[in-house]
Amino acid sequence: MSAIEKRLSKMEIRFDQGEEFIVVDMGSGLLKAGFSGEDLPRVVIPTVVGERTIEVDQNAQNQLAGNETKAKKSYKFGNEAFLMQEKDSLHEPIERGVIVDINSMEHMLRYVFETQMNLDTKNINVLMTDAPYNSKQLKQDIAELMFETFKVNSFALMNTAVLSLFSTGKTCGLVAECGEGTTYTVPVFEGYALPHAMH
Repeated sequence: MSAIEKRLSKMEIRFDQGEEFIVVDMGSGLLKAGFSGEDLPRVVIPTVVGERTIEVDQNAQNQLAGNETKAKKSYKFGNEAFLMQEKDSLHEPIERGVIVDINSMEHMLRYVFETQMNLDTKNINVLMTDAPYNSKQLKQDIAELMFETFKVNSFALMNTAVLSLFSTGKTCGLVAECGEGTTYTVPVFEGYALPHAMH
């Protein structure tokens, strides 16, 4: 038994115990989401959010006296956002592999989970990819978002390079990843990325 298998056997939650996980790969160009064990993701959309502020006339809605107006925000995601870019302001929540706008990311994840995959977030387990250069604070913010806002059953945030290597059945190696926003190499030893040697 290898060192990584020994460590995995001591963990309380294992990914191979019959629990179905939603796998979310957040990239600078595309967000991909699907079920663990399936060959292809169910959702692949550009990582872009379109936002528009709509003035809602409270007088027309509630038959109130006066001209009260309230601003309401409307969101579009992926290709729909690009189609409406003349009317909407576009936000790219991920730049160079790192989440820069957690609020837009929340709206995008809600759209993927609830609209595209038709899931109740309170009943899901989520495995999310993590760029090698994400800060500790950002990782904490993502975990807080998943547990406090989406109220998922369980959540794991794992390095993309380590997951890529695991998919080949190996725990040691050098992973070169090329994405839309960044390209990097990550040495992995016994299932752990070596941060001091990433480029």
